[in-house]
Formats: sequence, structure tokens, C-alpha cells
Amino acid sequence: MTIRPGRSTDLQQIKSIEKRVFTKDPWSTATLAEELKLRSDRKTWVIVDEDRTMGYAMARYNGCEVHLLNLVVDTPFRSKGCGWKLLKHFLKNIPPKTSVFLEVKEGNFPAINLYQKAGFQQIAIRKNYYGDGKNAVIMKKIKY
Repeated sequence: MTIRPGRSTDLQQIKSIEKRVFTKDPWSTATLAEELKLRSDRKTWVIVDEDRTMGYAMARYNGCEVHLLNLVVDTPFRSKGCGWKLLKHFLKNIPPKTSVFLEVKEGNFPAINLYQKAGFQQIAIRKNYYGDGKNAVIMKKIKY
């Protein structure tokens, strides 16, 4: 497994993962393509094994704040440490004294536990955040 910056050539594999993991409400191709553009305010990391993308993390940067938009591991690679490896890599590559925020679906205990293991704390609930009416747990971590 290696982690590298995402690029536009990763779009189709990321879109395939998105459709498998978020069957009811995947991000559009246009949204994913926009996040993969090389810009100073966004970054995508992909975790790959040979030519297969196993997962990805997309984040937006705004000064001393980072918003982790999406951290996704494809279904066949779950419970194999890919998510933890990707999250650690993401956190290692943000500047010190940065606040990191994310939303995670209430009841998604594997993801919540992963984020808590990395030092994230719940700070709020966003009601009806997801398309299915489920709430989002807002979490925060300050990297020192």
C-alpha cells in the first residue's frame, strides 16, 4: 500500500468507489473532478495497491483550518488498516496548530471510532445533514 496525491487520472476509480460505498447519495462526477483539481485550497490523497485505488481522502484548506470532506475506503479493503493509514498520512501532512473539522454520519461507529482513535472529539450534531435525513456528528481535532 502506498499513499500519493490524487490526480485527475484517479477520477474514474474514485467515482467507482463512491458509487459502491455511497449507493444512495454518491458525489457527482463533476464534484469529484473539482476536488481533484490542483489548487492550493484543496488536497486529495489516494491509497493504492499497484494500480488499484483502495480509498481516498479529500480536504479543503483555509488558513489554519482544514475540513476533511471525505475519507473513504472501498468495501473489499475495509478492516485492513487502510482507513487508519490514510487518516494518519492526512494528519501528518497538515501544518501544526491547525484545526481539523469533519462530519460523519451519526451511527457510523467504525468511522467515529477511527476518528476518536486519532484524537478527534465530537463538538456538535448537525440535524438532517445527509440526503437520507440522518444527522451528522461534527468532530474536531487540533494538530499541535
